[in-house]
Amino acid sequence: MDSETSSKIDWNAKSYIADRDRARGGLALTLAPAALGERAREELEENCLELISKDAELCILVYPLKDGQYAVSTAQKVQGTKREPRRHDVVHGVILNENELELFCGNILAEGKVKEFFFPEQMKTKEKRAEEDTGQGDTVQRDVVQEWDVQKLIDQMERAPKGHALEDFKNKMDFRQLQSLFYALKMTFKGNYKIQLHVEEQKEVFLAALIQMSVAARLSLSFLSGGETTVFEPNILLAEENELEYMDQNVYEGMTFDQLLSRFRQRRGPRWQNAPEREKWQKELLDLCEDYLNDELLEYQLYQKVGQLKRKDRDLFLQFQMELRVMLAGICGKKKHQKRYIELVYLAFKKDIRVEECMSAELTQAPYDYAKMIAFLQKKAVTKTEEKRLMMKMLETPFNECLGGNMECTARRAARRTVRNYIR
Repeated sequence: MDSETSSKIDWNAKSYIADRDRARGGLALTLAPAALGERAREELEENCLELISKDAELCILVYPLKDGQYAVSTAQKVQGTKREPRRHDVVHGVILNENELELFCGNILAEGKVKEFFFPEQMKTKEKRAEEDTGQGDTVQRDVVQEWDVQKLIDQMERAPKGHALEDFKNKMDFRQLQSLFYALKMTFKGNYKIQLHVEEQKEVFLAALIQMSVAARLSLSFLSGGETTVFEPNILLAEENELEYMDQNVYEGMTFDQLLSRFRQRRGPRWQNAPEREKWQKELLDLCEDYLNDELLEYQLYQKVGQLKRKDRDLFLQFQMELRVMLAGICGKKKHQKRYIELVYLAFKKDIRVEECMSAELTQAPYDYAKMIAFLQKKAVTKTEEKRLMMKMLETPFNECLGGNMECTARRAARRTVRNYIR
């Protein structure tokens, strides 16, 4: 998310607070976003408020609402209040869309600033007590308050690039590990499995990575870390073995990160004899792509080989797509080969959509990841003129498919008009 977009986010208008109400029993909303729909509010009240934190930890719940937004709820133990004199949990949370959630994961969750974001007053109090113990005066206290000001933290968050801790975490995993993790999340969603992950270090960073990956893969998974909930079972629970007190331990399958990757390892399709055979297939296919780009190979010859690989090993096909993107990014595109170049870009960003996944409300799901294609071509282009030319070629393909027949000129004009409106 760019700074211009993020600066328009009214984070306070998206926030909610729930406190214990002895008269009603349980937690009740004392503050809720004005724009929150009735259905989303019901989901929030039913599933996101009854949280129980560990004494030393902040409980974090990420719950996908049915309207496409996400509720991020945090629970923190507090001393008694006038409403409820007993020690209890209060819930502070925020309603986020996908882009805002990614921003939150990278710059708040992965950076260990969740408590600062949701409970700034407690941080002020903690710092005030520390200063009183050291005998320092009011001047220091005012500086501390300013330091922990939530708006200042929000501003920092919105200006920051993607979280370094999160990127470092994902960079430590190789392609196969990332691929296995994506598949594990997908199978967890499809089978509605309940996974209890035993994570001892970097728990918040690990949680941020899981959330970002599930959102990117369009998987509506719920996550809980540092506590429990008494109203439903989240899909993935980050908790140590045998530490659950209020939830049913038998519902969850406990495992480490490595066991998660092993448990849900993809098992369909024929097995390769050895790793060199896989590498040979991939290298051969990349060479064929280069030959096709240079007009040294017929279209059916290339796509015949591509189809064979996809049927034989979907995992390797996805890896081939990633390698193809790298190859295309490093190629200096010649104008005469631009049409074939764009065709290879389409191949590199083709989605893995199965027939059974399309026989539903997702009937109109695009077969290509157009957003990533556009971002790829924009990064590839050196000048605005080149960007326009690449975008025109990209659009001509679907326009030709829609118009059919001998309508290439019409498709070209339609693509040109679209690009003119898109790129100023």
